[in-house]
Amino acid sequence: MGQTPSQSSAEAVEHSQANARETSLQPGGVQSGLYSFLLGCTTPCSDGGFGESTGSLAKVVQHCCIASEREGVLELVEQHRVIGDAVTLIEDNAWSSPLSAEILGGCRRKLLSRPQSDRRFEEFYKLAQQIGEGSFGNVYKASSKSKGEAKARTVAVKVFSLASPIASPQAKVESEESKRKFSSFVGEYAMLCRLDHPQIIRMHESFQTNADLHLVLEMCRGGELYALLVRRIKEDSNHGSHGLLEEDVRIFLRQMLLAVAYLHNRRIVHRDIKPENFLVYGAPGEPEADVLKLCDFGTAMVLTDQKPRSMVNIGTLSYTAPEVYMRKGADLPADAWSLGVVLYVMLTGTNPFRVGKETSKQDTVKKIKAGSFATQRPGWQKVSENGQDLVRKLLVLGEDQRLTCVQALKHEWLLAARRICIVPEEEEPETLAVTVVRLLRQMRELRDAQRYALLACAVGATEADLPQPSAWRALFLALDQDADGLLSMEEVTSGLRKLAGVPRAEVSDDVLSAAAKAADMDGSGAIDWAEWLAVGLLSAKPSEADLLVEVAHRLLSRLWSDGSQNEVVLAIWKFARELGPHTDKEAGKVPLSVDDLRLVLASCQAQP
Repeated sequence: MGQTPSQSSAEAVEHSQANARETSLQPGGVQSGLYSFLLGCTTPCSDGGFGESTGSLAKVVQHCCIASEREGVLELVEQHRVIGDAVTLIEDNAWSSPLSAEILGGCRRKLLSRPQSDRRFEEFYKLAQQIGEGSFGNVYKASSKSKGEAKARTVAVKVFSLASPIASPQAKVESEESKRKFSSFVGEYAMLCRLDHPQIIRMHESFQTNADLHLVLEMCRGGELYALLVRRIKEDSNHGSHGLLEEDVRIFLRQMLLAVAYLHNRRIVHRDIKPENFLVYGAPGEPEADVLKLCDFGTAMVLTDQKPRSMVNIGTLSYTAPEVYMRKGADLPADAWSLGVVLYVMLTGTNPFRVGKETSKQDTVKKIKAGSFATQRPGWQKVSENGQDLVRKLLVLGEDQRLTCVQALKHEWLLAARRICIVPEEEEPETLAVTVVRLLRQMRELRDAQRYALLACAVGATEADLPQPSAWRALFLALDQDADGLLSMEEVTSGLRKLAGVPRAEVSDDVLSAAAKAADMDGSGAIDWAEWLAVGLLSAKPSEADLLVEVAHRLLSRLWSDGSQNEVVLAIWKFARELGPHTDKEAGKVPLSVDDLRLVLASCQAQP
C-alpha cells in the first residue's frame, strides 16, 4: 500500500498458507558466562501472543546474543516478533567505558526500532484527508503541530488498528489472508526501521497505543509512479509515442536500480517491484517531480545462508519472476526480473506478457515461465537498440545470466543519459562539493556530543530539511561509485577533491580524510544517508531545524524511558550544561530538554 490507492489486487499471486517472517537470529558467541547472565535477566514471551494487552507490541520480545565483529563483544538482540529487532552492543567494561562509536551505533538502531507508547500521535500531528487505503489500515496526509516558530511539516501517516481481531491473540477465527496482511504491515515497519537510502521512503517516527500504530513517513506529493506513467503516456500518445521518452525512462530506471541495489547489498529481496510501489517525491512542476522513492516493504525479506531463498509464493502477477512460478522461490535476481518488466512498461506503455485484461492468468504465467515477451508491438519497435538490449538482459530465464542491479547501472543505454542526476541548474554538485569540504572540516572540530545531537536530528530528517535538497541528494549518489548506498572514505575524499577542485596544497589528503572520518559517527567505516544528512544540517538555519529538534528529542527520550539511562542522552545534556543555564529535573525524568538539544544543535551550526 503506497500513499495513494494501488491498482486492483486482482493481479496478486496466490499466497501460501504460512507467511510468517522467514528470518531469525540464532544465539551465538557464548563467552565468559555473560551469555547465560543475559538470558537469565530476560524472559521471552511463551504464549506466542502480542504481549499482556490486546494488540500491544510492548512486551513481544525475545533476547539472544550474536557475536560482534569486535573480539570480546556480544550484541544483545531484542527480537520483536512483530516489529523487528533492536541491537545493543555489550562488553564486560561497557558500564564504565567512555562513550564510543559502537555504543552510539547501538543506540541509533534503537531510535526507530520501537514505537513511542508514552506519547500520543495526536499530541504532535493533525490528520487531514485520506490518500490511500488497505484492508487493515489507511494512509492519511497529516501536518505537524509544531511549537514556537517551527515550520509545520506535511507527512504521510499509515494507521493500523491493533484493536482489530487480526492483531489480537484472543482472535478465534483468522483467515490465512488476514494473517498475511497483518504480517505484511508489521514486516514493513521492521524494514523501515533499518533502511536508509535517498531513493527509499523514510520513516520519521512511530507511535503506538493499545488501539493503533501510526507510522509517520516522508510525504511524496506526486503519488504513485503508476499514475504518473498513465498520465504521461496518454499525453505522449498524442504525438505518436507509445511509451515514455527514453530520456525520462533512463532517469526513472536509474533511481529504481539504485534503490534495489541498496537492498540487494544487504541481502534483502523486495519481492513486489512494480510501478505502484515507487512514489514520486515532488508534485508536477516541482524540481523533485522526477524523483522516485521505493515503498511497500511488507513483502521484503532478509535472505540468510540458512534461508537463501524466499519460498513464499508472493508478488504481483505480471511482474513476478519465472522461478517463483516454477516453485524455486525468490532470490535477489527475482527483483531484477521485475525491474525488466517495469522497464518494458515504461518504454512501450504495455505489459510484456499480457495483451489486455482478457489475457488469463494461466496464459500470462505460461509466457513468463517461457520468458516469451512481446517483441512485435509498435511500441517495442520504436525502442532504441540499446534499450531493447537492456530489457532482454533483465528478462533472462536463467538467474545466473540475468543482470544484477549494479551491472544494469553500467549498461551503455543508461550511461548514455544526458541527465544522470536530477539537479536544477543552479544547484550543481560541483558547487555543493566545495561547501561539503568546508562542512566536513567543521564537523571534525565538533565535540562528540555535538555530533550525536546532529545525528539524532538527522534520523528523523529528509533531504527536504536541507538547503538545496536536490543537490545534496545528487552529490551523495554521484559520490557513491559502487552503488551500495554508502560512501566509503575513498569515495568521499577522491570524489570531493575531483568535484570541488580542491588542490592538495590547500587541503592535504590527511586533513580531508580526517574530516571525512568525522562524519562517520557510528564507526562503520563509511558515511550513510543519515550521516550525510547530519553534515547537511550544519548548513541549515537553526530556525529551520526546530521541527527536527522536537522529533529528535522524542526519539532520545524514548531511549531514556526504556531504563537504559542512555550515555548518548547524558553526553548531549552535559554539553548543554556547559553552554548555558539549566534546570534540574526530577529524579527519573529525562534530563535533556528540547531547549538543551536546540542549544547544542545551534552551537554546531555556529562553528566558524
